[in-house]
Amino acid sequence: MKALKFFKDKGLILTEVPVPPLEEGEVLVRVKACSICGSDARILKGEKSVPDGVTLGHEIGGVIHKSRNPSLKEGEKVTVFPSIFCKKCENCERGFFNLCTNKKTLGYALDGGFAEFVRIPKELVELGAVVKTDIEDFAVSSIVEPLGCVLNSFGVMGLQPDSSLLIIGGGPLGLMHALVAHIQGIKTVFIADHHPERLKLAKRLNPRAVCCEDLSEVKRSGFDAVAMCAFAPDILEKAVSLCRAKGVVNLFAGGSWEKRAVICPNEIHYREKCLTGTHSTTLKLFRKAEKMALKHERILRQIITHRFPLTEYKKAFETYTTRKGLKVSLIP
Repeated sequence: MKALKFFKDKGLILTEVPVPPLEEGEVLVRVKACSICGSDARILKGEKSVPDGVTLGHEIGGVIHKSRNPSLKEGEKVTVFPSIFCKKCENCERGFFNLCTNKKTLGYALDGGFAEFVRIPKELVELGAVVKTDIEDFAVSSIVEPLGCVLNSFGVMGLQPDSSLLIIGGGPLGLMHALVAHIQGIKTVFIADHHPERLKLAKRLNPRAVCCEDLSEVKRSGFDAVAMCAFAPDILEKAVSLCRAKGVVNLFAGGSWEKRAVICPNEIHYREKCLTGTHSTTLKLFRKAEKMALKHERILRQIITHRFPLTEYKKAFETYTTRKGLKVSLIP
């Protein structure tokens, strides 16, 4: 089978490898779509480390091709929650499984979905991470995982219908924030991004949203929450200032560990603002995201702007990293 592997000295290489054999309890998924994530781009830039020779890709939609687990049958459509948690570290013991310090994730520590087939380990199958779905479009089922990350963000921000939200960044995840805000009935939503085309889509996803091409165009402050869906340390101080007393600023997007930000500590101290972050998602939220994606499949499909065969991976990554597209899916 074809698999897209990453090597530190060569970058991405499309190569022929054997179809992985299955052990008892495992399943083999024929990958129908695997979408590019920002973390995949960070691996290529050297900002995130993975084992040499691993197959990338963790946003997976596909079909059970072979099964050695009675709970899953050949031919069933699935979306895959990609992370195995150790259940022993301090974070796992506290119930923060998405922050597991020994987490093993498909596409990072384990071979992932930029391949014709992906083997799902027994631990993931037993966890219930291979979720059956009726989502028709495999590319939509592949973005259930990032949608679950957005639901994690909303859980931390604690928004209600009468809350106000500022979204900074109109990339795929910022747009998903706008859509989820619409689904949850949040009345006041602003979104800021430099790309007019992305703002047009934001308006389609959330007709109530006020779209701004620059933060200077945001003619209000006192937001209940600010979701930073772009990694922009240079504007963090501005983001904090736009948040009301007792409000929340969520650093949703990650980036280089070398970058630093400056804020005014008194904004936090005197106004009791909460500066936090969210990372990844939980299996519970992943399943909730699958139901949301099934219900809103048609509108979510608009975020997937490009689909490329696996053989055109260079063009796919170029489209993603140059922001010519939003969600870009590889179709093995």
